[in-house]
Formats: sequence, structure tokens, C-alpha cells
Amino acid sequence: MLVRVPDYYSDFSCVGTDCIDTCCKDWMIEIDDEAYERFKALEGDIGAQIRKNIVLNSENKPCIALNEDGYCSFLNEKKLCELYIKLGPGSQCSLCDNFPRIGDEYGNIRELSLSAACPRVADMILNHNGHIAFDEWEIDEKTDFDLSKSDAYMLLHDLRECAILLVENDELPSIPPKSLSSDGGSFGEKMSLLVVMAAQIQNAMDNNNLSEMEKLIYDFSDKKYINKLLNCIISDLGSGNSLMEDVYQMLEKLDFSNVHFTDLIQETYKKKPVFDISDMNEYENMIVYMLLRYFMKAIFDGDIYSKIVFIIFSIMLINSMENGTKAPLYEIFYLYSREIEHCEENMAYLSDFFYEEWNNPQKIIKGIC
Repeated sequence: MLVRVPDYYSDFSCVGTDCIDTCCKDWMIEIDDEAYERFKALEGDIGAQIRKNIVLNSENKPCIALNEDGYCSFLNEKKLCELYIKLGPGSQCSLCDNFPRIGDEYGNIRELSLSAACPRVADMILNHNGHIAFDEWEIDEKTDFDLSKSDAYMLLHDLRECAILLVENDELPSIPPKSLSSDGGSFGEKMSLLVVMAAQIQNAMDNNNLSEMEKLIYDFSDKKYINKLLNCIISDLGSGNSLMEDVYQMLEKLDFSNVHFTDLIQETYKKKPVFDISDMNEYENMIVYMLLRYFMKAIFDGDIYSKIVFIIFSIMLINSMENGTKAPLYEIFYLYSREIEHCEENMAYLSDFFYEEWNNPQKIIKGIC
């Protein structure tokens, strides 16, 4: 099996007690089968304590209970895990052992990354210099069905590469008479092109037209095609309404557990700031992170459009929170990841909303402007 990771993956190390937050709060930590059997057989006081703090979630799966303040039952006053202290490495659930490392498998390719829900990771992503690169190595594992060798996987993989290169393109022109970006740069153009690209890929996937998907790889690697597409976008702009009101209305339907994040949302809503990117590099890094995290999942559900629109929504909300509050961007980013990316209910609601209500690429492009 081939393991593929972004170039910053191996640079991560937990800072422990020096972290401004803890990953052991507000989340029901699901216990994997191996850990559950181990916990049931564990003898002594620590075994009894663990079993006392196992509860069932809404799906009837065993989890570590949270205390009245929302912290894991085994987190001590120094923000360290008592299970790890008393039982050593490998004693925790697999989720605790791995976080913030996340990933997906596509047959004989395992793609790993880091979740921005960790403050240190969020900061690493925002401050990544240069274009994204990847590290790869082989491990002695195999699967019965190698999805990575299917035509659909390979085409989606190459299309993701095109999308990443599009976001990282330093020479994307701003088309007269004005740029789509409020700061006069090319960020609005990049977001608009991603929306068009997603719509075209979705159309090809819906029709099971692999040759059209292959053509899109060449189209979105061609400067002339991109420039022509930008001209078409500009000429077709007309007048449009801001999407931010839609964004704020969506937030009322979501469930947040972190009080500070809720306060930041409310502060932002009162000010209703405009969409205005001050540091393109940070936001480009955010988009690349999300492309790596979500793009290839379309191989499982056939829905690429909603995933790209989710990225647009994320950028617009995070930017409005940066402009509407005094919170640093990395803090907004990691809280956003925790409260939305890592909440199945919130993600399910947003996916349905984008599929049903934001299914008009032209409306989104006008809203970006």
C-alpha cells in the first residue's frame, strides 16, 4: 500500500500542556472495538474507573463520558491524559492515539493528513510556504479491491491536482474592467473558477462521461482556456446579491458546543462585515487543505459540487469572522474545524443545503463578487 501525506504532515508534534486549548473537550470520544475489549478486560482500579466512565452515544456505540464541564473524564488539571500516564503508549482509543491525524483509503492508496481542529495544525496550514508537495512511502498492506486503479479515481485525482494548481497559481490575471476580488487580487477569480470547475465535473460524473472528465483535466491546465473562462465569467456577471445573508441564516440551523465560537458568530452577525481577503496566501492554504480533505471523497458518493461549494462557504464564513471580530485567524480556523468539520450533523445539513439551495453556479459567483 502507498501512503501519501502533505509535506507538513511529519512536522507535527503535540505541544501538550503548552497548547492554548485541548482536543479532549466537547467531543464524545468513540471507543474502537479493540480498545473496548481491552478496557473490559483491564483489571484493578484503573479498569474499574474506565468502565465506570463508558457511556453509549445516540448510535448506541461506546464512548468515554465527559464531565460536567465538557472535558474527557480522564483529562487531569494539567491537560494530560491519565490513561496515558498510568498505562503508557497504546493504552488509549485509536481516535486519541491518532488525532489530529486523519485519512481515507482508496484501495491500495492511503491518504493521510492533519485536521485543522488542532490549533497547532491550523497555524501550520496557514503559515505553509510555497506550493503544496507530497511525501510518499510503501507499507506492507494490501486490499482485495484496488479502487485507486479505477479510471474514475485516477481522473478525480488528476482533477484535484488541477484544482490545487489553480488555487496556487500566482499568475492568474485580473480581467478588466475590474477584478472579482475586493482587494484587487485574483482570489475571487480562483473561487469563481473552482465553482465552474465543480459544476462541469459534476455534470460529467452524473452522465458517467469519463472522456469529458479527462477533457476537463486538459482544459483546466490550459492558460488560454482559463483566461477565456474568466472573460465569460466577467461578461456574465450582471448584478447579484451577497451570499453572506444565506450564510448567516444557515448558521442558525447548526449546532455549536463551544461557547466562544458561538460568541464570535454572534459578534460577526451584528457587524455583518464584507467579504475581504487581506492575506491571500493564508486563504489559499485553507482551500488547498480542504481540497485535500474532501475532493476525493466524491469517488464514494458521486457528489463533487457540494464539496466545492462547502469550501466556498467555509472561506466566506471564516473571512467574515476574521473581519468582524478581533480573534486571530488561526483561532477562528481551528474552532470552525471543530464545530463544523468534525460535527456529522452540521456537515450533513450543509451538504443537503448546498445540493438543494446553492445549486446555481452563477448565483454563487455573483455572491462572491
